[in-house]
Amino acid sequence: MRGHRTHSNSARRHSVSTYFHDEEFTLIVLAAAQARLAPGAWVAEAAYRSAVLERTDLDWEKLDRLRDLVELLGRRLEKIGHNVNQVVTRWHATGEVAANASAVLAAARMSAQRVDELVEVISRMLS
Repeated sequence: MRGHRTHSNSARRHSVSTYFHDEEFTLIVLAAAQARLAPGAWVAEAAYRSAVLERTDLDWEKLDRLRDLVELLGRRLEKIGHNVNQVVTRWHATGEVAANASAVLAAARMSAQRVDELVEVISRMLS
């Protein structure tokens, strides 16, 4: 399945033509297919990502670590959210507050603070 890039609020008016050897183009087609993008859309995304990286002190390794950390925090927040939902569901069903409600809410607050800290770190790294 071949797709297009994410839509933009403003029209994309600029175009660049590029030429590739057969081997280069084959690699691009394979990478685009893996990303479920048309080759032109994949090249445009790759070029844009590369241009953004050139303007920052980030490298691919740092970005991979950041992505892994964000995914880890997302999973942690998902688990905390599930626990909070269990506390609320019990309260709604029985009118009783679970014994671990304070601990669950404290963990949720700590996770939210960690996410806020991560957002600040990422913002500083990207500016």
